[in-house]
Amino acid sequence: MLFFVSLGFATIENIGYVINRGSQVALTRAIDGSPSACVFGATMGYYFGRANLEAHTGKKRFVSLALFWPVIRMVYTILYCCRRSCLILLLFIHIYYLWIRVLKQI
Repeated sequence: MLFFVSLGFATIENIGYVINRGSQVALTRAIDGSPSACVFGATMGYYFGRANLEAHTGKKRFVSLALFWPVIRMVYTILYCCRRSCLILLLFIHIYYLWIRVLKQI
C-alpha cells in the first residue's frame, strides 16, 4: 500500500518540479525521482509489515525503522535541490544500491 502512495506522491512531486523548473528537469526526475519514491516506499512498507508481524517488543524497532525512511527522503530531496553534480551522483549511486537491496527483500 505504501508503495502506491509513494508513487502517487512522486507523481505530484514531479509535476511540481516540471512546473517550477521547466521541462529540462523532467528527464532527471523520471530517471531519479520515481525510482527513489519506489525504493523509499517499499522499504517503509517492508518495515511496517515486519512491525505488524512482530511481538510487542519488536514493534517499536521496526516502526522506528519505517519512520526513518521519510527523513532519508527529505535529506535526499534537499540534496537534490542543491544541484551539486557530485552530490547528485552520490544520490544516484545510493538510490540504485537501495533498489537492489529492496529487490533482494521481495
